[in-house]
Amino acid sequence: MITTKPGDKCHVKFGLAVNVSDDKAYFLNCMAYDGLAQFIGDNFRKGDWVFTRGYIRQYDGQDETSGRPFKYYDVVIHRIHKLQSKINS
Repeated sequence: MITTKPGDKCHVKFGLAVNVSDDKAYFLNCMAYDGLAQFIGDNFRKGDWVFTRGYIRQYDGQDETSGRPFKYYDVVIHRIHKLQSKINS
């Protein structure tokens, strides 16, 4: 879903599954901004196979309940290519 707030950049957040074997996958939180965000929102759907390029961004935070520090990561996408569309069944 594309989000735009007054004074903010247009951006899109989405999850990306990376299959490492038949029974294991990693799930990455991804972000894209401006024109690329609009392009992704207009042209990609859940289940599309994609190739992406970007960088990992780290955030430091603190749990509100326990006060423990934590790290949060996401991938900022710079390029994306559709490899295969989801097969309609």
